[in-house]
Amino acid sequence: MSDDTTPQIYAAFLKTRGTEVQVDEDGFVDFDLNGNTYTLSAESEGEGPEFTAISCEIMEVVEEGVALALCAANVVNAEIACAKVFMTEDNIVTVSVEVMLETPGSLPNVFDAMMEALDSGADSFLTTFDAFNAENETEEK
Repeated sequence: MSDDTTPQIYAAFLKTRGTEVQVDEDGFVDFDLNGNTYTLSAESEGEGPEFTAISCEIMEVVEEGVALALCAANVVNAEIACAKVFMTEDNIVTVSVEVMLETPGSLPNVFDAMMEALDSGADSFLTTFDAFNAENETEEK
């Protein structure tokens, strides 16, 4: 995070949205919204721009589905430039949106757009993954 106050500022903002908020010892802000848990991080060096990211784990993939999940993530990443879909080493599919904010602390100005991009990325991944699964099941019959 950029400093000790930034996580607290963002936590206070998120609380105005009616969310449960926790700030960990590293300054990451976890919050619940619309039934999902998100993680927010912000980093800045001095007066320069602030790098801000919000991510959400959307599903765990069993070993047999990893290849299809990676293919679905690649399709979504090619189609939607504002959200990144990736899989962790534990086979957890995660969606992330990252922005550079010219003025540190200005997340409230772009928060809704970031959340819409996250939702769009997650929805697109789930739709694509389901289509790949259906196609794979049809081919196996």
